[in-house]
Amino acid sequence: MNDDQRRLLWHFSQGGCIRRPRRDRLGQGSGRYKKGWEVRLLVYTAEELAEVRTLLARCGLRAGEPYAKGQRTVQPVYGELAVACFDEWLRVTVGV
Repeated sequence: MNDDQRRLLWHFSQGGCIRRPRRDRLGQGSGRYKKGWEVRLLVYTAEELAEVRTLLARCGLRAGEPYAKGQRTVQPVYGELAVACFDEWLRVTVGV
């Protein structure tokens, strides 16, 4: 694990989360269920946001459009690859 990945995990530890699609709901109804693969990183300042976006790019992940949530900004990272990367990084650091 490199320093960029460690720094992203630190930001993740500050209230980030991972969302995965619920396979049991994907085929239900009129196709309204559109939840997908997503990692959410929360930051307080514009400087932190710029750092996170730079770190994501250096790790080969594409940042989504950030949005405000309360006093913080959420930096979403969409896709199964992003979830797999964070799962692996967490597994390495936690030892699960």
